[in-house]
Amino acid sequence: MPKPRPRPFTPNHLRRLRLNTTFDGRKPASQFEIADAIGVGLNRYFQLEQNRVEPTPREARRLAQVFGVKVDDLGIIPRHSNRVVVRRRD
Repeated sequence: MPKPRPRPFTPNHLRRLRLNTTFDGRKPASQFEIADAIGVGLNRYFQLEQNRVEPTPREARRLAQVFGVKVDDLGIIPRHSNRVVVRRRD
């Protein structure tokens, strides 16, 4: 059985946004603080920041809210963005 190919890394802006966000006014926010703020576990946030998984719509909205940006400004590119969706007209 052939090994699955690794997914290509597509950089997103979550790390940059996190490092420019402070909760206590002194230091950049930690991954744990952001994970807690959006209601996910640390491992899940790490995977989001490394672009290993796609955020759910809820996670994307919460990330945008925490960082004070639009969802489009997060730099998250759906892995299946090259799919063509054909809708039938009834």
